[in-house]
Amino acid sequence: MNKEKKPLSKVLGTALTFVVVLFCIWIAYKFPPNLALHLFQGKMGAAELAAEPYNYGQFAGRPAGEGVTELESMEQFRDLTSLDYITFETDSIIPLDLYRLKSGTDKVSTNTRRGYRSNRRQRSTYIQNSILVENVYNRYYMVKLPDGNYVAAYLDDAYYIKYLLGGGKVQLPLGRPEHMTREEAEYLASDIAEHGLDEEMLLVMFAEEDYEEQKLLHTVVPVVVFFVLLGLVIAVDVAVTSVLKKKRGQGV
Repeated sequence: MNKEKKPLSKVLGTALTFVVVLFCIWIAYKFPPNLALHLFQGKMGAAELAAEPYNYGQFAGRPAGEGVTELESMEQFRDLTSLDYITFETDSIIPLDLYRLKSGTDKVSTNTRRGYRSNRRQRSTYIQNSILVENVYNRYYMVKLPDGNYVAAYLDDAYYIKYLLGGGKVQLPLGRPEHMTREEAEYLASDIAEHGLDEEMLLVMFAEEDYEEQKLLHTVVPVVVFFVLLGLVIAVDVAVTSVLKKKRGQGV
């Protein structure tokens, strides 16, 4: 009887291990690196922004500090210039079915085989309806303003996770308005019509320059997350096994 059950228990154990490892891989793959990296990045307030010698909009997406203008309404949003930074707390973020490359340098994907470069392919700048979105893409969202209106935002994915973990509220990073491209307007046409979004402008809340500078870390963080999750699973498994063995020993 025991001999018949043992192979089945091994098969089930192997299957469970496979599922757990896949789950850890999926979580690590979907984990927004800036959720961890922004913990070590200082906030940029009005004083820090004023002290910067060059400003061409590259700070949008960084954690917002003191003195930054709090966006209150759609009218205020439409009066902003492309170099006006804002922030605000929102209680509603809705993911949209549109993704954009985090950087133009990710446009070409090159695989390497035996030391030779091969399989060069062009990535699309925008994608929709993708089940497994590559981590070189960032998503578009609708974010609710304090006056109840929604605006389209190219928002750092980390802040959507913060919103979910924070019980439905989050202070957004630095943002600035940017004219929609023709492709963005076409992709978002149905959302613009349905939710009354601004037809020409969107909020940019992702720091492309920071992403370029920290590209290696954006690769390392998911790997670290995978091993941390796997370590936790192994620790729980060892603890449960130890408890069961003790109970069996006491039973005997």
